[in-house]
Amino acid sequence: MKKTARFWKALALGGTLILTACNGGGPSGTQVQVQLVNGLDEPINATAAAYRVGNGPFQPLNPSGLGTYTFTVPAGQDRYTVVFRCPSFGTLSAAVNAQSYELTLQEATTFKARCFGAYAGPEANLNQSDDNTSSQNFSGGSATVHSATVITVLSDEGSNGIVNDIDNAFRVPVGPNREVAIFGSVGGTYYFGRDFFSISPTTTTLPSPITVNPVSASFATSNPAQANLLGKEVNISLGSGTSFPGRVRIYV
Repeated sequence: MKKTARFWKALALGGTLILTACNGGGPSGTQVQVQLVNGLDEPINATAAAYRVGNGPFQPLNPSGLGTYTFTVPAGQDRYTVVFRCPSFGTLSAAVNAQSYELTLQEATTFKARCFGAYAGPEANLNQSDDNTSSQNFSGGSATVHSATVITVLSDEGSNGIVNDIDNAFRVPVGPNREVAIFGSVGGTYYFGRDFFSISPTTTTLPSPITVNPVSASFATSNPAQANLLGKEVNISLGSGTSFPGRVRIYV
């Protein structure tokens, strides 16, 4: 995934909306430091990393500490690209997940890069059937449910015409205050909800349904962008375009 970015941070749907756009210019001769974290905001090392200055060749980049990557943009240059190959549960996934950031020094000299799903700790399998996890029935529409490591769809496991059950393959990292979020649409109306739960290795269902409410506003951009809703632990893609669901405030 390439992010050619000035980061526009926005509050949306109870999380943070990240949009990517282009601009340039900035000082030179500056050290850049990137902190790489997993979906639970824990520092991790990439399986491989590289950077380049301007349009020059990519150079290998090694961590100076756990999850910390530092390089210098020399005088006379201000644009750089840094690429991380993310681990998945401690090993490379079948489809390599790469995070790429192309920025200028004016846009960022320190920032956090995130490898969602790169979590190697224990997880609970929420495999109880007909769990009624969503307060909203998505019959006639569709919805996805998200943890820090897994994305799956809501379905009708009870064969009762109500689409509000988590797929049996859904997993959540073990620990306190683990975030689970639902995002979907029915009849052109978007819905969102999230909650935090204490998850043990033996947890098979959430202790209470997630309250899901309509998203009554939208956010428009003057240029096409790719948007992601970032919660505390979840990452929900809102797709590409110029209009996205959510009530937002922009921080430039």
